[in-house]
This record gives sequence, C-alpha cells and structure tokens, in this order.
Amino acid sequence: MKNLKYKILWSIIILLSINSIAQDGLLDSTFGNGGIVLTEIGFGGGAEALKIQDNGKILVGGYAAFNMRTYFVLIRFNEDGSYDDSFGSNGVVTTQMGINGFRIKSIEVQEDDKILVAGSYHDINPQFDIALVRYNSDGSLDNSFGNGGKVIIDIMNNIDSGDDLSIQEDGKIIVVGSAVTANGQKMIALRYMTDGSLDATFGNDGVVIVPYPEGRIQVANNVATLPKGKILISGTLWPVSPYTFFTAVRLLANGDLDSSFANYGILSTSVGEYGNLCTSMALYPNGKFILTGFSYPFPSGHSSYSIARYNENGSLDSSFNSTGMKIIDLGGTLEESNGCKIQSDGKILLTGQSRQNQTLFNDFTIVRLEADGSFDNSFNSSGVVFTDVYGLENRAFAIDLQNDGKIVIAGITYSISSPDTVAKITTLRYTGSAGPVNVDSINNNIVNTFYLEQNYPNPFNPSTKISWQVTVGSHQTLKIYDVLGNEVATLVDEYKSAGSYEVEWNASSYPSGIYFYQLKNETFFETKKMILIK
Repeated sequence: MKNLKYKILWSIIILLSINSIAQDGLLDSTFGNGGIVLTEIGFGGGAEALKIQDNGKILVGGYAAFNMRTYFVLIRFNEDGSYDDSFGSNGVVTTQMGINGFRIKSIEVQEDDKILVAGSYHDINPQFDIALVRYNSDGSLDNSFGNGGKVIIDIMNNIDSGDDLSIQEDGKIIVVGSAVTANGQKMIALRYMTDGSLDATFGNDGVVIVPYPEGRIQVANNVATLPKGKILISGTLWPVSPYTFFTAVRLLANGDLDSSFANYGILSTSVGEYGNLCTSMALYPNGKFILTGFSYPFPSGHSSYSIARYNENGSLDSSFNSTGMKIIDLGGTLEESNGCKIQSDGKILLTGQSRQNQTLFNDFTIVRLEADGSFDNSFNSSGVVFTDVYGLENRAFAIDLQNDGKIVIAGITYSISSPDTVAKITTLRYTGSAGPVNVDSINNNIVNTFYLEQNYPNPFNPSTKISWQVTVGSHQTLKIYDVLGNEVATLVDEYKSAGSYEVEWNASSYPSGIYFYQLKNETFFETKKMILIK
C-alpha cells in the first residue's frame, strides 16, 4: 500500500511537471538559442514575411542592406532553428532588385514547392514598382517565370507597393497593394498567370484599381482567395483627416466589386474613435474573417491593438465581444499589432510590439484571445506574452503556426539610441497546443453546404440572377415574395441533384420595391432580400 501511495504521488508530480512544461506562450528552448534566432546580414536588415512549409521548414522574408542598397532576403530554417544548408548559401538567399532594391512583404509556397515572394522594387527616385519573384525549392531563381524569375510592374509611374499575395486553386497569383495616382493613393489588385504574365481577363489587362466612392487614401495589405474565384482584400481607408478605418473589399473573379458583400462590395469599420490602421487578416473555414491592427485617439494618446470579426457577407459578427469589435489595451504605449492567425480551436493570435513599463524600447508581443474575444488565460497565465531581446527595440511583423501548435513570429531587433548597432532579422518560437485553422477547407466548407448566394446584380432592373449550391439531392423550391409576404413567383419546384445552380428572374412586369427570395427543401430554408429599381 505504501509503495502504491508513492507511485500515485510521483504520477501526480510528473503530470504537474508535464503540464508546466507544456504551458502555451513560453519561448521554445528546442528552437535556436532559447527560442530565438538572430540573423545578421550585411549592414543590417529586418523580416516582414513568414511562411511555414508543409515539411516543417520555416521561411522568413525581408530585406538587408549592402553598400547603400537594400536586397530581398529569404532565409530558410530547419525545424530546430538551424539554417537549412540545402537552401541558397547556408540557408540564406539575397536578391538584388534594381538600383536600390527594397523588401519582401509576403511569401507563399506552390504545390510544386516553388516559392513566390511579393514586395516592392525601388529603381529610380521616387519611383517604386510592384515586384513578384519566384524561386526554385533550393532558393535559385526560377528562370521559367517572368524575366529570370522576376516580374516588375509599374502601375502609374509613381509609388506602387506590393504588400501581399495569394495563390488561387487554378495556380493564378493575386498580388495586392497600393498605387499613387492623380486622385490619391488607391488600393490595387493584380492577377498573374502561372508564368508571371498578367491575366488579361482580370480587370484592365490584369490590374484592378478598386473604385472606392470616397477617400483619397486606400491601402491594401492582405488578400485571400475564396470560392468561385472571388477575392477578399483588406487594408486601411483614409477618407478625411484625422479619421482612418479598417476596410475590406470583395471582388468577383473578373475583378468587379461583389455587390453581395457589405455595402456594394466595400466595408469600413471604425474600431477606435479616430485612427484605425488595419495590418492583417485571417479567415475561418465557414467564411467568417477577422481584421486586426491598431487604433488610437488622435492627436494624442497611445495606440492599442484592435480587432473586428465579420460574417461572410461583411456584417460585423455580434458573437464576438457582443459588438464584433474589440480594443485591446495592454497597458503600455506604442502598441501596434502587425499580424494575426486563427488556431484550429478557434482561438485568435495577434502579434506586434508594445512598449511596457515606460521603457525606451518595444518588446515583441503576442496576444491570444478566446473565440469570443476574451483574453485566453491559459496562454502565459494572462493571454499576453512580452519578449525583450537584449534590451533593444523589438518589432514583430509576421506570425505563423506549426502543425503541432507551436507559434513562430518574425521581425527586427535594433537599437534606436545606437545607430552603429546592426539591425537583425529576428525569429522566435513559442510553445502552443493547437495548429492552424485549415483555411484551404474554405473552398470545400462554403461550397459543400446548402448555400444560397446574394442575387446579382442588386439592385437590378429588370433581371437578376440567383445562385445556390447543395451537397445532396432533394426536392427544392425557390420562390419570390413581396414586402408584404405575398408569393409573386416560383422559379424552382423540382428535385435537383447535388451541385451548383443558377436561375434568372425577369421582373419587368413587377413594380419597383423590396422583394425576398427563399430557397427551401425538407430540412433547410434561407431567405435573402433584393431590390428592384425601375
């Protein structure tokens, strides 16, 4: 009996020890030097992009200075934080981009393991162009893509930027950013073919300048591809000083605004009272999405992390913090969130920097929220982690999740007070327990449900199209009702197999007004509103 008690006691101690070791939010001692890898290249550099490959290797992208020029820098680490010698030169690739070069802002990996990066190209002052570069899996430039692996696009012979990229299911490539035009800075989207040429079926010869109805400044910094070729883009809208807003637009496959999303394809949200800068976006498999960034009172006061969650149609999701929005004050100053990720358990990660305890420098910062927007106290006991590297300025710009739940962030460490201190590309890994949400399942999750789409066009005159998808065959009805609930038309009343369908309603014999269409079978019904204007 005595031995049994000792065995039970030791079992409890071991379990408690394991639980302590496995706590989320701690620097991972199995990665680099105590969870941190500092990379010094040339006269200094920083990281702004991060991607974990399917094989667990970690790609970090950014820039480094050489002889008064900045170069694209791409680094690949093994899972333990050591440099991958099979990639470039000792795990590092530097690419000269024009006379002055610039920086990588986004990384994606194709199914054939070739690596795409997007960023900006600086050749002749003050001109910046959009750069898209493709590398082979060993880090060499892919000569089958563009001109020697590079594609440079000049939109307005002025200042253009490429800030994010996404790969469609058909292999076409979307790059978003901004371009300075005669009417101000505008949000842009470009679509490329797999060989790097622009896709002439998208917008104006492959380029879309988003037609915002207001505001001289619109900046795009994130993009996601959706079912049926639709594209979701997020960024910041500046209609009039000092007010800025989170914004997102949804485009159809041809580049037109999707009028079934938010306010004729465009949403804008003021999370804070004055300034709101959206820096990142993440999607759920059910089509919901979050926008994150930082907000601040203008003209004084410190910035705070901020987040908003939306339904698939662009409306705010009231199940998140009751309003769909949240200001996250961490008690410091200069709090700026630059990246976000959704875990498979629905918890939300934000990363960036925060200046704590009235110090001179920022710390790397990670916040984890529960799915409802409250702090996750199982994450470092408070929901927040601050990491000070060498008492210097630390800023995180990118975050990704490993399949085992470990959290990787990347950014820059440098000294504000000592310009002789070389800026370093900094990569950190923390313990975690839930892997990334399967964003690839969006295409299956949304399409493979009984799903009724918003009619298009809307408003309309006199005809509009209604589309829907079903996963199993059933007897279905699609009926039109007026604003008083009277049935005015039956468009479908028959058995239909699993698949996607579309019908057209010609309302030339009906008066202007609000109408409703309802799709129904034995177990499901959904109703949407449409407007007829003559």
